[in-house]
Amino acid sequence: MFDNLTTLILEHPDELGDVVELPKLQDLMLRSRGLDVQKWHCPSLQRLALVYTYEIDSPFALDAQSIKVSSRLLSLIVYNCQPTVDETFWEMHPSLVHLGSSKLDYRHPPPRTHPLSHVSVIYPSLSKGTSAGFRSLINSGHPLKSVRYCPLQKCPVDNEWKELYWHVQYLEILGPLIPTEVVSAVGDLHPFV
Repeated sequence: MFDNLTTLILEHPDELGDVVELPKLQDLMLRSRGLDVQKWHCPSLQRLALVYTYEIDSPFALDAQSIKVSSRLLSLIVYNCQPTVDETFWEMHPSLVHLGSSKLDYRHPPPRTHPLSHVSVIYPSLSKGTSAGFRSLINSGHPLKSVRYCPLQKCPVDNEWKELYWHVQYLEILGPLIPTEVVSAVGDLHPFV
């Protein structure tokens, strides 16, 4: 029915039923309280944003709930939860260039040859977590080109996050701020902002 669909933004994906096949889908954003997408098949997916409408405090492996995608995923943004970033994660996402989140459960650096080069820190002020996961990734020795933040005046943060911001600037990998309109759009998605 939607064989030629290339972009999809969906608020309650659980209403679609059990099996979803979108063979040409390249960009997908899902927003829901719980994302049960194990039976989704999106072989052409390149950019994925998972927006949870409540904060998930405990870390979890994304492969436990993964959408069946090709290994061509270039960008992954996970908002309001703490993905586990370990060897399995890097093996599952060998083409990932951009990783964005408000917190990370960092357990293992990407392999030296992994293409990850851009990281986005999204709304750290709303995270109950610490900056430790991002700090470990940034200090892992992996050659990152850019770490981006939402504008600090839009996201008041504590000293730990500010120190990480200045550390990234010192390393000369501070990228341009995430555009205010993107921050506003994510803010509109967050029920507590």
